[in-house]
Amino acid sequence: MAKSIPILPMASDDLPTRVEEKLFKGSAMTKRGAYAAISYMACAVLLVLFNKAALSSYNFPCANVITLCQMISSCCLLYVLRRSSSFLLMLKNP
Repeated sequence: MAKSIPILPMASDDLPTRVEEKLFKGSAMTKRGAYAAISYMACAVLLVLFNKAALSSYNFPCANVITLCQMISSCCLLYVLRRSSSFLLMLKNP
C-alpha cells in the first residue's frame, strides 16, 4: 500500500515555546492602538450619518461636492495635527 501524503502541510508540535512567546508577545494591542481604532470607527460612522442626512433629508443634489469637501477638510485637519505634534515635540526637546 502506498503511504498517504497529506494535502496540506502539517504544523509540527516541536516548536520551542520561546518562539511562540515571541510571536504572541508583540501582538497585543496597546492603548494608543485601541484609541486609534475607536476614533477611526467613530469618524467613519459619523461620516456615513452626515452623508445620509445631507443627501436624503436635505435633498442635497451633489454628492461629489460633499465628498470633495470632506476630503479637503480631512487633509487640512491631518496637516494641522501633524504640524502641531511636531511643534509640541520641538518644545519638549529644545
